[in-house]
Amino acid sequence: MQKDLPIYADVRTDAAGRQLNEDAVYQCTAVPIEKRTARGHLYIVADGTGGQEGGQTASAMATTIIAERFYDDTNPDIGESLVQAIRTAHEALYELAQRVPSWAEMSTTVVAAVIHQGQLYVAHVGDSRAYLIRNGQARLLTRDHVWLQDDENYGSLTRWLGGGRSRYIEVDLLTEPLQENDVVVLCSDGLTDVVGREDIQALASRGSPQATARQLVELANRRGTGDNVSVAVIQYGGKKAAMPAWTRWAMVGVGGLALLGLILLLLLPPRTGGGAGGEATPTRPSRIESIGVLVTPEPTVAAIVPPAGSTPTREPTSTPRPPTETPSPWPTRITLSPSLVTPQTVEPTPATPPEGDHQQPTAPPTKEE
Repeated sequence: MQKDLPIYADVRTDAAGRQLNEDAVYQCTAVPIEKRTARGHLYIVADGTGGQEGGQTASAMATTIIAERFYDDTNPDIGESLVQAIRTAHEALYELAQRVPSWAEMSTTVVAAVIHQGQLYVAHVGDSRAYLIRNGQARLLTRDHVWLQDDENYGSLTRWLGGGRSRYIEVDLLTEPLQENDVVVLCSDGLTDVVGREDIQALASRGSPQATARQLVELANRRGTGDNVSVAVIQYGGKKAAMPAWTRWAMVGVGGLALLGLILLLLLPPRTGGGAGGEATPTRPSRIESIGVLVTPEPTVAAIVPPAGSTPTREPTSTPRPPTETPSPWPTRITLSPSLVTPQTVEPTPATPPEGDHQQPTAPPTKEE
Protein backbone atom coordinates (compact mmCIF):
# COMPACT_ATOMS: atom_id res chain seq x y z
CA MET A 1 0.00 0.00 0.00
CA GLN A 2 1.55 3.26 -1.14
CA LYS A 3 1.29 6.21 1.18
CA ASP A 4 0.08 9.48 -0.27
CA LEU A 5 2.64 12.22 -0.69
CA PRO A 6 1.70 15.75 0.41
CA ILE A 7 -0.97 17.28 -1.80
CA TYR A 8 -1.15 21.00 -2.59
CA ALA A 9 -4.25 22.31 -4.30
CA ASP A 10 -6.31 25.37 -5.14
CA VAL A 11 -9.78 25.73 -6.70
CA ARG A 12 -11.30 28.87 -8.21
CA THR A 13 -14.46 29.90 -10.02
CA ASP A 14 -15.15 33.22 -11.72
CA ALA A 15 -18.29 34.66 -13.32
CA ALA A 16 -16.08 36.10 -16.10
CA GLY A 17 -18.34 39.04 -16.87
CA ARG A 18 -21.65 37.22 -16.61
CA GLN A 19 -24.33 38.27 -14.17
CA LEU A 20 -24.79 34.67 -13.02
CA ASN A 21 -22.09 32.11 -12.23
CA GLU A 22 -23.48 28.66 -13.02
CA ASP A 23 -20.20 26.86 -12.22
CA ALA A 24 -19.36 25.23 -8.90
CA VAL A 25 -16.10 23.88 -7.47
CA TYR A 26 -15.25 21.66 -4.51
CA GLN A 27 -12.15 20.64 -2.59
CA CYS A 28 -11.98 18.37 0.44
CA THR A 29 -10.28 20.74 2.89
CA ALA A 30 -13.21 20.55 5.34
CA VAL A 31 -13.25 16.74 5.39
CA PRO A 32 -11.65 15.23 8.52
CA ILE A 33 -8.11 14.01 7.91
CA GLU A 34 -9.00 10.42 8.84
CA LYS A 35 -11.63 10.32 6.09
CA ARG A 36 -9.25 11.80 3.55
CA THR A 37 -6.68 9.19 4.52
CA ALA A 38 -9.19 6.36 4.15
CA ARG A 39 -11.05 7.57 1.05
CA GLY A 40 -8.70 9.98 -0.70
CA HIS A 41 -8.60 13.66 -1.61
CA LEU A 42 -11.58 14.72 -3.75
CA TYR A 43 -11.81 17.72 -6.13
CA ILE A 44 -14.74 18.63 -8.39
CA VAL A 45 -15.55 21.12 -11.16
CA ALA A 46 -19.16 21.36 -12.40
CA ASP A 47 -20.55 23.57 -15.17
CA GLY A 48 -24.31 24.13 -14.90
CA THR A 49 -26.75 24.90 -17.71
CA GLY A 50 -30.42 25.66 -17.85
CA GLY A 51 -30.70 29.41 -17.35
CA GLN A 52 -31.58 31.59 -14.38
CA GLU A 53 -30.84 29.70 -11.17
CA GLY A 54 -31.41 26.28 -12.77
CA GLY A 55 -27.81 25.78 -13.85
CA GLN A 56 -26.45 27.32 -10.68
CA THR A 57 -28.58 25.01 -8.56
CA ALA A 58 -27.61 21.96 -10.62
CA SER A 59 -23.86 22.50 -10.29
CA ALA A 60 -24.05 23.36 -6.59
CA MET A 61 -26.23 20.35 -5.81
CA ALA A 62 -24.03 18.03 -7.86
CA THR A 63 -20.81 18.96 -6.06
CA THR A 64 -22.48 18.70 -2.65
CA ILE A 65 -24.15 15.34 -3.29
CA ILE A 66 -21.08 13.79 -4.92
CA ALA A 67 -18.84 14.77 -2.02
CA GLU A 68 -21.26 13.56 0.65
CA ARG A 69 -22.07 10.32 -1.12
CA PHE A 70 -18.41 9.55 -1.82
CA TYR A 71 -17.15 10.13 1.71
CA ASP A 72 -20.08 8.31 3.28
CA ASP A 73 -19.51 5.23 1.12
CA THR A 74 -17.60 2.25 2.49
CA ASN A 75 -16.93 0.57 -0.85
CA PRO A 76 -13.17 -0.18 -0.99
CA ASP A 77 -13.26 0.31 -4.78
CA ILE A 78 -12.57 4.05 -4.94
CA GLY A 79 -13.28 4.36 -8.64
CA GLU A 80 -16.64 2.60 -8.45
CA SER A 81 -17.53 4.64 -5.38
CA LEU A 82 -16.84 7.86 -7.29
CA VAL A 83 -18.98 6.71 -10.23
CA GLN A 84 -21.88 5.80 -7.94
CA ALA A 85 -21.64 9.19 -6.22
CA ILE A 86 -22.01 10.93 -9.59
CA ARG A 87 -24.97 8.71 -10.49
CA THR A 88 -26.62 9.57 -7.18
CA ALA A 89 -26.25 13.27 -7.99
CA HIS A 90 -27.75 12.71 -11.43
CA GLU A 91 -30.78 10.90 -10.02
CA ALA A 92 -31.42 13.71 -7.52
CA LEU A 93 -31.19 16.38 -10.23
CA TYR A 94 -33.37 14.32 -12.57
CA GLU A 95 -36.11 14.11 -9.91
CA LEU A 96 -35.89 17.86 -9.24
CA ALA A 97 -36.12 18.65 -12.95
CA GLN A 98 -39.26 16.48 -13.18
CA ARG A 99 -40.95 18.28 -10.30
CA VAL A 100 -40.10 21.90 -11.14
CA PRO A 101 -41.36 22.83 -14.62
CA SER A 102 -39.13 25.90 -14.91
CA TRP A 103 -36.10 23.67 -14.24
CA ALA A 104 -37.06 20.89 -16.67
CA GLU A 105 -33.82 21.48 -18.59
CA MET A 106 -31.54 22.13 -15.62
CA SER A 107 -28.34 20.17 -15.99
CA THR A 108 -24.63 20.24 -15.28
CA THR A 109 -21.40 18.72 -16.46
CA VAL A 110 -18.99 17.32 -13.91
CA VAL A 111 -15.37 16.25 -13.71
CA ALA A 112 -14.14 14.82 -10.41
CA ALA A 113 -10.71 13.61 -9.33
CA VAL A 114 -9.67 11.56 -6.31
CA ILE A 115 -6.07 10.97 -5.25
CA HIS A 116 -5.72 7.94 -2.99
CA GLN A 117 -2.55 6.03 -2.13
CA GLY A 118 -0.67 7.33 -5.14
CA GLN A 119 -3.46 6.55 -7.58
CA LEU A 120 -5.48 9.11 -9.57
CA TYR A 121 -9.16 8.43 -10.30
CA VAL A 122 -11.01 10.73 -12.72
CA ALA A 123 -14.73 10.42 -13.47
CA HIS A 124 -16.59 12.77 -15.77
CA VAL A 125 -19.80 13.48 -17.65
CA GLY A 126 -20.01 16.29 -20.22
CA ASP A 127 -17.31 18.58 -21.56
CA SER A 128 -15.48 19.72 -18.44
CA ARG A 129 -11.94 18.38 -18.71
CA ALA A 130 -9.03 16.88 -16.78
CA TYR A 131 -5.36 17.31 -17.74
CA LEU A 132 -2.28 15.61 -16.29
CA ILE A 133 0.97 17.60 -16.41
CA ARG A 134 4.05 15.41 -15.99
CA ASN A 135 7.65 16.44 -16.63
CA GLY A 136 6.47 19.64 -18.26
CA GLN A 137 4.09 17.90 -20.69
CA ALA A 138 0.29 18.18 -20.46
CA ARG A 139 -1.95 15.30 -21.49
CA LEU A 140 -5.73 15.44 -21.86
CA LEU A 141 -7.29 12.62 -19.81
CA THR A 142 -10.96 13.08 -20.71
CA ARG A 143 -13.03 13.11 -23.87
CA ASP A 144 -15.74 15.73 -24.40
CA HIS A 145 -19.23 14.25 -24.56
CA VAL A 146 -20.50 16.46 -27.39
CA TRP A 147 -22.07 15.94 -30.82
CA LEU A 148 -19.40 16.06 -33.49
CA GLN A 149 -21.38 16.00 -36.73
CA ASP A 150 -22.25 19.26 -38.46
CA ASP A 151 -25.99 19.39 -37.85
CA GLU A 152 -28.45 21.17 -35.61
CA ASN A 153 -27.04 19.46 -32.52
CA TYR A 154 -23.37 19.98 -33.42
CA GLY A 155 -21.44 21.05 -30.33
CA SER A 156 -24.26 20.20 -27.91
CA LEU A 157 -23.76 17.80 -25.04
CA THR A 158 -24.48 14.11 -25.48
CA ARG A 159 -24.30 13.41 -21.74
CA TRP A 160 -25.04 15.52 -18.69
CA LEU A 161 -26.36 15.29 -15.14
CA GLY A 162 -29.95 16.40 -14.58
CA GLY A 163 -33.00 16.91 -16.78
CA GLY A 164 -33.66 14.38 -19.52
CA ARG A 165 -35.56 11.18 -20.24
CA SER A 166 -33.34 8.75 -18.36
CA ARG A 167 -32.88 8.43 -14.64
CA TYR A 168 -29.52 6.73 -15.21
CA ILE A 169 -26.28 8.09 -16.62
CA GLU A 170 -23.14 6.55 -18.05
CA VAL A 171 -20.00 7.83 -16.35
CA ASP A 172 -16.49 7.60 -17.80
CA LEU A 173 -13.84 6.49 -15.32
CA LEU A 174 -10.08 6.36 -15.78
CA THR A 175 -7.23 5.57 -13.42
CA GLU A 176 -3.60 6.62 -13.55
CA PRO A 177 -0.71 5.92 -11.14
CA LEU A 178 0.80 9.22 -10.10
CA GLN A 179 4.44 10.27 -9.90
CA GLU A 180 5.87 12.87 -7.59
CA ASN A 181 5.43 16.44 -8.89
CA ASP A 182 2.53 15.45 -11.16
CA VAL A 183 -0.07 18.21 -11.53
CA VAL A 184 -3.75 17.58 -12.29
CA VAL A 185 -5.89 20.37 -13.72
CA LEU A 186 -9.70 20.16 -13.78
CA CYS A 187 -11.54 22.89 -15.67
CA SER A 188 -14.82 23.98 -17.23
CA ASP A 189 -15.12 24.83 -20.91
CA GLY A 190 -15.08 28.52 -20.05
CA LEU A 191 -11.33 28.03 -19.73
CA THR A 192 -10.65 25.62 -22.57
CA ASP A 193 -12.67 27.68 -25.06
CA VAL A 194 -9.86 30.25 -25.06
CA VAL A 195 -6.89 28.64 -23.23
CA GLY A 196 -5.14 25.77 -24.97
CA ARG A 197 -3.25 22.75 -23.69
CA GLU A 198 0.09 24.49 -24.26
CA ASP A 199 -0.95 27.41 -22.05
CA ILE A 200 -2.10 25.07 -19.27
CA GLN A 201 1.12 23.12 -19.62
CA ALA A 202 3.33 26.22 -19.37
CA LEU A 203 1.58 27.72 -16.34
CA ALA A 204 1.18 24.47 -14.40
CA SER A 205 4.85 23.54 -14.93
CA ARG A 206 6.34 26.62 -13.32
CA GLY A 207 4.02 27.85 -10.58
CA SER A 208 2.31 26.76 -7.39
CA PRO A 209 -1.30 25.52 -7.59
CA GLN A 210 -2.48 28.86 -6.20
CA ALA A 211 -0.52 30.85 -8.77
CA THR A 212 -1.51 28.53 -11.61
CA ALA A 213 -5.22 28.65 -10.80
CA ARG A 214 -5.18 32.43 -10.52
CA GLN A 215 -3.22 32.89 -13.75
CA LEU A 216 -5.46 30.51 -15.72
CA VAL A 217 -8.59 32.41 -14.68
CA GLU A 218 -6.93 35.75 -15.45
CA LEU A 219 -5.78 34.50 -18.86
CA ALA A 220 -9.27 33.31 -19.79
CA ASN A 221 -10.69 36.70 -18.85
CA ARG A 222 -8.04 38.59 -20.81
CA ARG A 223 -8.85 36.52 -23.89
CA GLY A 224 -12.54 37.33 -23.60
CA THR A 225 -14.10 34.01 -22.67
CA GLY A 226 -17.85 34.07 -23.04
CA ASP A 227 -18.46 31.65 -20.20
CA ASN A 228 -17.93 31.18 -16.48
CA VAL A 229 -14.42 29.93 -15.67
CA SER A 230 -13.60 27.29 -13.05
CA VAL A 231 -10.37 25.45 -12.33
CA ALA A 232 -8.90 23.05 -9.78
CA VAL A 233 -5.12 22.63 -9.73
CA ILE A 234 -3.71 19.73 -7.68
CA GLN A 235 0.00 19.04 -7.19
CA TYR A 236 1.01 15.60 -5.98
CA GLY A 237 4.12 15.66 -3.79
CA GLY A 238 7.14 17.80 -4.46
CA LYS A 239 7.99 20.92 -2.55
CA LYS A 240 5.48 23.58 -1.73
CA ALA A 241 6.27 26.63 -3.81
CA ALA A 242 8.28 29.11 -1.79
CA MET A 243 7.29 32.74 -1.51
CA PRO A 244 9.23 34.87 -4.03
CA ALA A 245 12.23 36.68 -2.55
CA TRP A 246 10.92 40.13 -3.44
CA THR A 247 7.66 39.35 -1.61
CA ARG A 248 9.51 38.24 1.53
CA TRP A 249 11.67 41.37 1.56
CA ALA A 250 8.64 43.57 0.95
CA MET A 251 6.85 42.01 3.91
CA VAL A 252 9.93 42.47 6.09
CA GLY A 253 10.16 46.11 5.04
CA VAL A 254 6.53 46.87 5.78
CA GLY A 255 6.76 45.09 9.12
CA GLY A 256 9.86 47.09 10.06
CA LEU A 257 8.22 50.40 9.22
CA ALA A 258 5.14 49.46 11.19
CA LEU A 259 7.22 48.56 14.24
CA LEU A 260 9.21 51.80 14.01
CA GLY A 261 6.02 53.84 13.76
CA LEU A 262 4.54 52.10 16.79
CA ILE A 263 7.67 52.79 18.86
CA LEU A 264 7.61 56.48 17.95
CA LEU A 265 3.93 56.66 18.75
CA LEU A 266 4.47 55.27 22.24
CA LEU A 267 7.43 57.57 22.94
CA LEU A 268 5.74 60.80 21.87
CA PRO A 269 3.79 62.59 24.65
CA PRO A 270 0.10 63.09 24.02
CA ARG A 271 -0.87 66.46 22.58
CA THR A 272 -3.23 68.40 24.83
CA GLY A 273 -5.62 71.15 23.95
CA GLY A 274 -6.30 74.42 25.83
CA GLY A 275 -7.07 76.61 22.88
CA ALA A 276 -9.24 79.67 23.62
CA GLY A 277 -12.78 80.08 22.42
CA GLY A 278 -13.78 76.49 22.83
CA GLU A 279 -11.54 75.20 20.02
CA ALA A 280 -11.48 71.48 19.67
CA THR A 281 -8.63 69.73 21.39
CA PRO A 282 -6.36 67.84 18.97
CA THR A 283 -6.15 64.18 19.81
CA ARG A 284 -3.36 61.70 19.38
CA PRO A 285 -3.57 60.08 15.94
CA SER A 286 -4.58 56.46 15.88
CA ARG A 287 -1.87 53.84 15.54
CA ILE A 288 -3.05 53.01 12.05
CA GLU A 289 -2.90 56.65 10.97
CA SER A 290 0.50 57.17 12.59
CA ILE A 291 2.21 54.54 10.46
CA GLY A 292 0.31 55.33 7.30
CA VAL A 293 -1.41 51.98 6.85
CA LEU A 294 -4.95 51.78 5.53
CA VAL A 295 -6.81 48.71 6.67
CA THR A 296 -9.82 47.56 4.64
CA PRO A 297 -11.99 44.54 5.39
CA GLU A 298 -11.60 41.46 3.23
CA PRO A 299 -14.39 41.07 0.67
CA THR A 300 -16.89 38.37 1.43
CA VAL A 301 -17.48 35.53 -0.99
CA ALA A 302 -21.15 35.16 -1.96
CA ALA A 303 -23.12 33.58 -4.76
CA ILE A 304 -23.96 36.02 -7.55
CA VAL A 305 -27.74 35.91 -7.69
CA PRO A 306 -29.79 38.46 -9.70
CA PRO A 307 -32.47 40.45 -7.86
CA ALA A 308 -36.00 39.14 -7.90
CA GLY A 309 -37.70 39.66 -11.22
CA SER A 310 -34.52 40.44 -13.11
CA THR A 311 -33.11 38.47 -16.01
CA PRO A 312 -29.47 37.78 -16.82
CA THR A 313 -27.89 40.22 -19.25
CA ARG A 314 -26.20 37.38 -21.06
CA GLU A 315 -27.24 33.91 -22.14
CA PRO A 316 -26.71 30.95 -19.78
CA THR A 317 -23.52 28.95 -19.86
CA SER A 318 -22.92 27.48 -23.30
CA THR A 319 -20.83 24.81 -24.97
CA PRO A 320 -19.61 26.33 -28.25
CA ARG A 321 -19.06 24.46 -31.49
CA PRO A 322 -15.66 22.75 -31.58
CA PRO A 323 -13.20 24.45 -33.97
CA THR A 324 -13.04 21.29 -36.11
CA GLU A 325 -14.95 18.06 -36.52
CA THR A 326 -12.06 16.11 -35.00
CA PRO A 327 -13.02 14.35 -31.75
CA SER A 328 -11.14 15.23 -28.60
CA PRO A 329 -8.10 13.02 -27.87
CA TRP A 330 -8.84 9.77 -26.09
CA PRO A 331 -7.35 9.09 -22.68
CA THR A 332 -4.63 6.47 -22.69
CA ARG A 333 -6.43 4.43 -20.07
CA ILE A 334 -10.17 4.57 -19.70
CA THR A 335 -12.79 2.29 -18.24
CA LEU A 336 -16.36 2.91 -19.30
CA SER A 337 -18.91 2.05 -16.64
CA PRO A 338 -21.75 -0.10 -18.09
CA SER A 339 -24.97 1.78 -18.74
CA LEU A 340 -27.87 0.73 -16.55
CA VAL A 341 -30.48 1.16 -19.29
CA THR A 342 -30.77 0.24 -22.92
CA PRO A 343 -30.42 3.51 -24.84
CA GLN A 344 -32.55 4.43 -27.82
CA THR A 345 -31.09 5.35 -31.17
CA VAL A 346 -31.49 9.03 -31.92
CA GLU A 347 -30.63 11.00 -35.00
CA PRO A 348 -28.16 12.52 -35.62
CA THR A 349 -25.60 9.98 -34.43
CA PRO A 350 -22.31 11.28 -32.99
CA ALA A 351 -19.24 10.57 -35.08
CA THR A 352 -17.66 7.20 -34.21
CA PRO A 353 -18.49 6.88 -30.49
CA PRO A 354 -16.45 4.44 -28.42
CA GLU A 355 -17.59 0.92 -27.87
CA GLY A 356 -20.15 0.92 -25.07
CA ASP A 357 -20.80 4.66 -25.41
CA HIS A 358 -24.34 4.21 -26.73
CA GLN A 359 -26.40 6.47 -24.52
CA GLN A 360 -27.57 9.47 -26.57
CA PRO A 361 -29.91 12.22 -25.44
CA THR A 362 -33.20 12.65 -27.18
CA ALA A 363 -33.23 16.35 -26.41
CA PRO A 364 -29.77 17.81 -25.76
CA PRO A 365 -29.71 21.01 -23.71
CA THR A 366 -29.92 24.16 -25.76
CA LYS A 367 -26.36 25.43 -25.95
CA GLU A 368 -26.02 28.86 -27.48
CA GLU A 369 -22.66 29.94 -28.88
